[in-house]
Amino acid sequence: MKATGADMGKVQVFDPADASLRVEAYRGFERPILEYFDRARHREAACGTALESRRRVVVEDVTDSVVFQDVATLEAMLDARVRSVQSIPLIGESVRR
Repeated sequence: MKATGADMGKVQVFDPADASLRVEAYRGFERPILEYFDRARHREAACGTALESRRRVVVEDVTDSVVFQDVATLEAMLDARVRSVQSIPLIGESVRR
């Protein structure tokens, strides 16, 4: 991800049909982590937290964060060799109403 200097990144799009985030594009991730987060929901990891709060979420160390308290989610992150993340919600006019 050129803008951030990150080795990996993904873009998720909100799906109002089931109120989840689905992976739309990615770089550097392998299938297991993409499948794990294919339908992220409110409060789930950094992306779900950003979805709920409508604010940028930065986690410097996934092993020391309340955002990754769920053991399965933390293990998925560590298996994918991810130690820090940021999630930035981009909110359009249709979502603000």
